[in-house]
Amino acid sequence: MLPDIQNQRRKYIDTFNKIGDRTYVLSVNGFADQTNEEFVASRNRYKKSSEERKLETSFSNAKIFAAVPSSMDWRKKGVVTPIKDQGQCGSCWAFSIVASMEGITQLTTGTWIS
Repeated sequence: MLPDIQNQRRKYIDTFNKIGDRTYVLSVNGFADQTNEEFVASRNRYKKSSEERKLETSFSNAKIFAAVPSSMDWRKKGVVTPIKDQGQCGSCWAFSIVASMEGITQLTTGTWIS
């Protein structure tokens, strides 16, 4: 990147960060030294080859969804565990993953593991 563009970006970041009513600040990241053209060329506008375009299908979920009931109570099927209290640990993502694994284990093996 040209030095004047680097200086312009640095000035923009500094000016932005001086405004006190923001809830976040800007900083230099892994893309800050690229021009817009360089960024677009490396990250955007992927163009499929003609071979890839030939492989495209017109897949439709219509047949799959036609066989799915409009509602399902997984509790009645014994797949959903009782509510677990994660407290204040902030690991809701881990609890959801564990619950998903418990449910899929019950569905695939018939074995309940909590």
